[in-house]
Amino acid sequence: MELFVARQPIFDRNLSVVAYELLYRSGATNAYDGTDPRSATAKVLNAVFYSPDGHNLLAGRPAFVNFPESLI
Repeated sequence: MELFVARQPIFDRNLSVVAYELLYRSGATNAYDGTDPRSATAKVLNAVFYSPDGHNLLAGRPAFVNFPESLI
């Protein structure tokens, strides 16, 4: 299975990127496939924070990740 992480920019009122929301995507369809939310969150965190190039995705900006209530 391929995993893609979507990076949604979050802008300030001057349209400067201040952070990114990271979203789980699987496969080339660039869509959420209904994967269990806990598993999707874990995969996003693993892909970004434990991969050698994960820091490049954020470009030094904060990240926002959706967490299901059961993981909080």
